[in-house]
Amino acid sequence: MTDNSAGEIDSSIRRLVEELNAFPGVVTFSSCGGHREPLTPSQRPLGEFEVNFNVYPLLGGWRSLELIASALVESEDRNSLKLTLTAR
Repeated sequence: MTDNSAGEIDSSIRRLVEELNAFPGVVTFSSCGGHREPLTPSQRPLGEFEVNFNVYPLLGGWRSLELIASALVESEDRNSLKLTLTAR
């Protein structure tokens, strides 16, 4: 998993991270584009990826989250996607 504040985003998911960060009220804070041989529990295996982000409701985040969820539902890959939402 990579801390985006360091500017090190795995090339396989860089565009996804950039697109998520373009949504108002959405800020990614870690990501992993998958590794042939994961070395730590936070690294995803090859073929999987993970992007973690915060949603700030007062900055338009709820609407952004609604649009992101809608895009996932409409995706041709929706049956192979796993989405986990965690409230903190």
